[in-house]
Amino acid sequence: MISNWVKEMGIDAGCEMCLVTELANDRLTREVAEGEDLAVELAQERARYRDEARHWQNVAALALVALAGVFVLVVIGFIR
Repeated sequence: MISNWVKEMGIDAGCEMCLVTELANDRLTREVAEGEDLAVELAQERARYRDEARHWQNVAALALVALAGVFVLVVIGFIR
């Protein structure tokens, strides 16, 4: 496929490997850039999940403290 295109374009056969190498390098560069973008996106998503988990952990801790406060008030009311 590349050979036919090279012949149609009138490119010297000796340069065909240079052209193939250049095309492969361009494709590899694009794929690496896409991989880096995906890695950044995944890291951001992981950070969002970590922040959300931390939020719910704080909510649960606050709920437990409130429940303990209610328990203390009930015990004090029962003692009196």
